[in-house]
Amino acid sequence: MQSIEGMQDLYSLNWLGRFAASLPAGKARQKAVLAEIAALRERLPVSLLAFHDRQAKQKKPSVVRSNGTSCGGCHLRLPMGLTHELRMPGRFVFCPHCSVFNTTDASRAQEAESEKTLKVSLPE
Repeated sequence: MQSIEGMQDLYSLNWLGRFAASLPAGKARQKAVLAEIAALRERLPVSLLAFHDRQAKQKKPSVVRSNGTSCGGCHLRLPMGLTHELRMPGRFVFCPHCSVFNTTDASRAQEAESEKTLKVSLPE
């Protein structure tokens, strides 16, 4: 599953991890978010999950949204071949500078939709 769906799951895992950390410990809402994180972790292949865990230990995201010419993590310019790759739908690249996956498909709309869904579906 090392495809764009895997990158979107990693993006969601990053976002949910930050969200869970901001919630009061032991509350129903945090438990629901942690359950969603566990479900995402089960779907991801071991290789992507291991990469995510290594990045999380260093307090780095495993996948970021690129602006098309520079990395969304370190903000350095990506090589031209990688920027061309990112222009194709469903593609992602690995930043040679900071070792983070970059995609243009993990959009702000998905993040906003995730937040809206969490507010609606999670108990207070």
